[in-house]
Amino acid sequence: MFRALWINKGADETQIEKASQDKLQFPRLSQMLAEIDQNYATDNFFQSLELAWRAMCSYTHSGSLQIARRFTNGEVKPNYSDAEILEALNATTTALILLTRMFFVSMGCHGDAVETQNMMLKYGAAQNRGDSLSD
Repeated sequence: MFRALWINKGADETQIEKASQDKLQFPRLSQMLAEIDQNYATDNFFQSLELAWRAMCSYTHSGSLQIARRFTNGEVKPNYSDAEILEALNATTTALILLTRMFFVSMGCHGDAVETQNMMLKYGAAQNRGDSLSD
């Protein structure tokens, strides 16, 4: 997701060409996130994600956090609490809403981008309270 957002609004023509040939050396994550925040006016949202980067990678790429969740009482089966499942679903929903907003920003659809951002804020507030969007 980060690389796609960076390519969409941060890369120059040469970098885009290299990326299309799988020859681009992408910038460091911290630089990409800073440029994404600047280019999409996201108020350092992406830079704040860097704090959780190691944990996200551990879950995504079968690191110790993922492996530890595959054993239950000596058996190989998922071991996730309802709260952890809800957290994963909320993170996925947030990412989808965020990507939708970024799409509207990149297409110049300011009204739709603002509406999507408001939806994201409403969703985040509801999750912080433990409500659903229909409440």
